[in-house]
Amino acid sequence: MKTPSTVYASIFSVGDWEGQEQLAADKVNLIYDSIYSSIDDDYDLDKLAQIIHNVWDDWGSELSLLTISDEQIYRYVKKAIQ
Repeated sequence: MKTPSTVYASIFSVGDWEGQEQLAADKVNLIYDSIYSSIDDDYDLDKLAQIIHNVWDDWGSELSLLTISDEQIYRYVKKAIQ
């Protein structure tokens, strides 16, 4: 159930990031893309739904979202999908 690069979050869905809404949306989309590209087709769908939900809980109000690196995304996703 892999999904190609898609827009999951937009400037309209991420809320107020003091003018950085596009960057916040882009970073959330990178996290989601990384999740989908890291799972197998038979990955547990209930667990996947919880991971997707947790992304916003974990990052939705964290200013560090704006500066998260690819390496940090990789580590976050690797831990989340275990």
